[in-house]
Amino acid sequence: MKLHLITGSSGALVLMALGLGLPGSADAERPSYRPPRDAEIWRPWRRLAEEGVRTEGDRGVWFWSSSSSPYGSVNILGDRELENETIADFIAWDIGVVYGSYSDLPADEPELLAIWNAKLHTASFESQLLLSDNDWILEDTRQDMLDQIDGRLLDFHTTARRPQRFDALHLDIEPHGLSEWSGASDSEKRALLELYIETIEEARDYLDAAGESALPIEVDLPVWYDSSSSAGWADDADRDDWFDRLLTAAQSVSMMAYERDSCSSIESGVDWEVARYPGQVRVGLDIDVPGTWVDMDEMFVVAEDLEGIYGSGIDIHAWRDLKEALE
Repeated sequence: MKLHLITGSSGALVLMALGLGLPGSADAERPSYRPPRDAEIWRPWRRLAEEGVRTEGDRGVWFWSSSSSPYGSVNILGDRELENETIADFIAWDIGVVYGSYSDLPADEPELLAIWNAKLHTASFESQLLLSDNDWILEDTRQDMLDQIDGRLLDFHTTARRPQRFDALHLDIEPHGLSEWSGASDSEKRALLELYIETIEEARDYLDAAGESALPIEVDLPVWYDSSSSAGWADDADRDDWFDRLLTAAQSVSMMAYERDSCSSIESGVDWEVARYPGQVRVGLDIDVPGTWVDMDEMFVVAEDLEGIYGSGIDIHAWRDLKEALE
């Protein structure tokens, strides 16, 4: 969902950007989160909004809660100046999609998320709620995922107005990160991947049953899951069926092309998925500097080359790492 800038008086602009409605409008009596009344708090963002500041980028970024980092979302939300500076930085790096992990803020301080999402939408960003736990594929812990979907997404959406809501649910669940994966046989790996696909399907069914059938799900996958030697597929048909199920339950996937340091090696890792699921595949790059990349310049040269090949859809992991690499 993109919110376009509205012309008119600055007061009307800010009210509409925050989804508060105008006096006498049909939305005026609906309950919603209202921002602080202190005009000084909103002055910097009001000025940016009036100037038409918005992102033209399409890159995605993982914006983790990271309580120990000054660049973690939980240390930025609630500080209006830091929020505005972060959005300006997003724009400078051609970011247009934010995968945001906010710990318990959506449940405990929903007004902070309402204001943040409204700001992102005013600047034409897409805001996805990022939830992550590898253990969720295990049946005895899967209810925790549903509880988080309830507390951090569905409950939040019941009172947030449309410009304040999330545009998608982003699930970062990685079966290969479990201790059970290490040393597992091919059949055991295949069983873990079946638990994974069932988890994503259950999340999709849960959203549908809650009236959020239009809310997309995006997931993260390593580039090597399509390999029979690495993932334990019985045959190509088994692999193809699994991916078809995944890209039905989820509407898009970010392929984590981590530890690959050239455009050609990344292409070879994602070409099968891109060809089979056009328009549903994004390419994730990890800011591993120094390591995979000599420096940031090298990584972003490859990012631009990939954008030239695929047109768009490059994701950066992660905002905290990008900022710290620049220090």
